[in-house]
Amino acid sequence: MTLDALDLAFITRWETLGDRPAPPAAAVTTESVTTTGRLGSPPAAVDAMLVARLLEVARPQWESLADDVEAARLAGHRVIAVTGREPGEGRSTLVACLGSTLHDRRRDVTTHWAAGIPAPSDGHTVMGHDRLIVLVDAGVWFPPGPIHRQRLLVKSVGCDAAIIVRRADRPAAPAHALALAAIGVTPLGEVVTFAAGGGREPGRPEGFA
Repeated sequence: MTLDALDLAFITRWETLGDRPAPPAAAVTTESVTTTGRLGSPPAAVDAMLVARLLEVARPQWESLADDVEAARLAGHRVIAVTGREPGEGRSTLVACLGSTLHDRRRDVTTHWAAGIPAPSDGHTVMGHDRLIVLVDAGVWFPPGPIHRQRLLVKSVGCDAAIIVRRADRPAAPAHALALAAIGVTPLGEVVTFAAGGGREPGRPEGFA
């Protein structure tokens, strides 16, 4: 899917906020434990005010993406990685927004940031049930150059499914989804960031079926 409204928010944020400092991350994502799991605090690079703005201006698109994640969990996919091909694509921001959307639905969700993919048993140990959705900011899995199957296998250990993030100024790469499927990781779709406008119907994966 193409999050056009979200991309516009990246621009309008600087026009409307000026030099005002962002609030602490806890203003959007807290460490409090509820019946819906734990949302770990995002890294400092994730602007809490920006996350709030993105959730506000493109709520239907976040809800659509959350629907896809919930469907994947019902299909047995617990640990869902958000990955891409280079730094600065918006993966951490996407995890923060998606985690918040699921949390607002009172879904069992936890987020992990650049700390590796948790072991499958972690959900049982921490939450005591098997409904947990684990969202992982999994970093770069597809750097420039050929796709190396062994490297991809190592990076995706413990992961059941993946959302691929691609900047709009980068060409589509359907081979990335095919490579994930080949190693047993279910591709849930491609989120295109920093798009100028237009794009496909919200919630419709772009780049592969």
